[in-house]
Amino acid sequence: MAEFVKVALDAMGGDNAPHEIVKGAIDAVKESNKVKVFLVGKEDAILDHVYDVTGGLCENNDKFAIERSLPEIEIGDILCIHDTGA
Repeated sequence: MAEFVKVALDAMGGDNAPHEIVKGAIDAVKESNKVKVFLVGKEDAILDHVYDVTGGLCENNDKFAIERSLPEIEIGDILCIHDTGA
C-alpha cells in the first residue's frame, strides 16, 4: 500500500478558481499527512478559445462540455475531467 495519496489538482478549474481550489488543497494536506497535492494548470494562459469537449462514453455523440472557454489546446495537452456524473 502506498505511503501517501498523490492528488493532481487543476488549480485553474471551478467557478471560484483558483482561490477555493487552493484553499481546499491546503485543508486536505493539513487534515492528513498522507495526502500530497500537486497543483497543475496553465495558470498564465488566457481562456480565449471556445471548445466542445467530446468523447465516447455511452453514446457516439457524448459531450462532456459545450462551448467551454479554455486556453488554447495544443497537441500533447492532456485534459482531465474529474467529475462526470453518472
